[in-house]
Amino acid sequence: VPPSELLMSGVPFIPPGWGICLELLLLGVILKRSLLQKELAEYFSRMGNEFGHPGTRRVVFFGCIVGLLDLARFAVMPGTSFRLAPYIRVLLVACSGTVFPILCAFYATLVEISKTVV
Repeated sequence: VPPSELLMSGVPFIPPGWGICLELLLLGVILKRSLLQKELAEYFSRMGNEFGHPGTRRVVFFGCIVGLLDLARFAVMPGTSFRLAPYIRVLLVACSGTVFPILCAFYATLVEISKTVV
């Protein structure tokens, strides 16, 4: 199959090497951001203030580490049929500052609905 015809969901497929480099770069940026947020939280806590939610930072850090391990496994064994990457991406998006409050509101709504149904 010619490379011009390789499509994935209507989007041209990039070679695995480029995909690995791009994923490594993005996970590295997210991990660095998480570590900088931890430093900021420690700085603000010394001043008696809070910065962010420590649970969210831990989940993002854990997600990045698992994502990097999954990426390393894929780089070593490219024929793998199962990857954790899609789940890690959903987790990282869910922990973003924009999506997390929406998910919390959705969860609170579900809890209230379940109280009225039961």
